[in-house]
Amino acid sequence: MPVFGKGRTGRKGITQKLPNRKQILRKGKKRSLQKGPNWKHLTTTLSQIKEASGFDLLKEISSRVKTGKSVFVFDWGCGDGTAATQIAKRFGDKVEVIGCSDIAFKEWIGNDKVRFIHETKEGTLRYIKNNSMDFIFSHQGLYHLSTNMQDYVNKLVLKLRPKGKLLISPVYVPFCKQEKLPKNSEFEFKLGFIQGKESAAVITRLK
Repeated sequence: MPVFGKGRTGRKGITQKLPNRKQILRKGKKRSLQKGPNWKHLTTTLSQIKEASGFDLLKEISSRVKTGKSVFVFDWGCGDGTAATQIAKRFGDKVEVIGCSDIAFKEWIGNDKVRFIHETKEGTLRYIKNNSMDFIFSHQGLYHLSTNMQDYVNKLVLKLRPKGKLLISPVYVPFCKQEKLPKNSEFEFKLGFIQGKESAAVITRLK
């Protein structure tokens, strides 16, 4: 399993069991489920991600599924889980989909397709094992870290399997110019462009 059931070592895990036997992993008992603010980007479809980034996530996942191996997908900043649920419904038990947000949503309850993590950005890293994810994508999520994005991304890419990909859309422009990934040859950084403007960053773990 790519997800630690109890977060970091030595941490007491607190979960909320749902009627469908899925779990929402939570930071603590006081962090109750709540309806998020009325921001449009908290409900995002795969078609919107493709249009905004130029990256065909479904096509990429489909290619990985054809290898016959288990595929793990992580939606960082998943909002109400719309895009994550679309992936889960499309591929069924061939793909395990995990979403995270620092705001928990009522839409998560009763969703037996996706496993959700209700945590802070730093706390989320403790749940995901290194070398475990085939795809990590973040639409309107990592973008908001702006000047703090670089250090966080350096930690996040370590969660990728070999040939795994991290999609960031949109991308913070100063981050595009830095490209300061861990100092080794394990990662490849590429920018996507739509109408001459940076639309997304794709980081691939090569080995």
